[in-house]
Amino acid sequence: TYLSPRAPNWDEGISGFLWDRLYPALTERLAARGISMLPYGDFVDDFKPELGWSTHPPSPRMGVDYVGLRNRFAVLVENYAYAPYATRVKHCYEFVAELIEYVGAHAVEMKALAREADRRSAGWAVLPATERPPFCLAVDSGPLDGALTIQGFACSEIIDSRGRKRPKPILDQPRTYTVAYHARFTPKITRPLPAAYLLHTGCEAVVAQLLRHGIRVERLTAPARVTADQFTTTTLKVNPRVVEGHADLTVTGEWRPQVLEAETGWFLVPMNQPLARLIACLMEPEHPDSLAAWNFWNNWITRQWYRDLPPLPLYRLMEAPRLQTRRAEINDVVY
Repeated sequence: TYLSPRAPNWDEGISGFLWDRLYPALTERLAARGISMLPYGDFVDDFKPELGWSTHPPSPRMGVDYVGLRNRFAVLVENYAYAPYATRVKHCYEFVAELIEYVGAHAVEMKALAREADRRSAGWAVLPATERPPFCLAVDSGPLDGALTIQGFACSEIIDSRGRKRPKPILDQPRTYTVAYHARFTPKITRPLPAAYLLHTGCEAVVAQLLRHGIRVERLTAPARVTADQFTTTTLKVNPRVVEGHADLTVTGEWRPQVLEAETGWFLVPMNQPLARLIACLMEPEHPDSLAAWNFWNNWITRQWYRDLPPLPLYRLMEAPRLQTRRAEINDVVY
């Protein structure tokens, strides 16, 4: 199975090349060798395969989706778990070999697509706010046109040690399923893209993480009065399950306009750079993989001294600011 970014926040030129050209070409080449391919996913319901085949929603915490936010090509390949080990190794090798050959033959075009994606992302900030594309925070999913043919097995039901019903494939009863592929993701919740984000001093942990991602951050060298929107949290939900050492947060809130005095030493994150898509993902607190979701704002999102959840020291500037700044370095935020 294979997977690449396919969602509203990813560059259409890159995702279109992968899904409309690369994967069909590889599928045809490998089919000639008796190797079948299909998009990554699982049955919507293992007990009712006829309901369709679905993939996970876009999630930048996953490597493929993260690379897509950086305007680069990414391919996930996984092997069918019930195939013999030797078969899995051979088929994976054949896939990777064909992938490398195809990429090598189209390298010039792919590099041009990546550069064009960088140019588009960096150009949003100079557009009027009403002409910038919205950034998607949540999606609805549905079936794509057409159907998938999946080679599987009949399924029985077992009860595990915790009393839960579990599917068990019957490996000597192969089945062919022709089903819908649930991989159409359309925007459900969006936010307008700003020209820049502004942060107080005291947000050094957030800035350090942005710098680790290769994002350009600037630091104010003089105070300035600016019109900005500040994020105020309205609800906060803690995931009871720890994910990679984090009890991640689900944050909702609103951006409230105000005029403020930005002080010398504050941090500016301009959006006129190739990683603008990634910046929005990290900085919009309501995104499931934002820095807020991953606990980087925990010292600010607290009721310790407040009846209500306090506003974050995070602002959006909808118009390109004219501020005196210098390039921020890691030494500015790591002591």
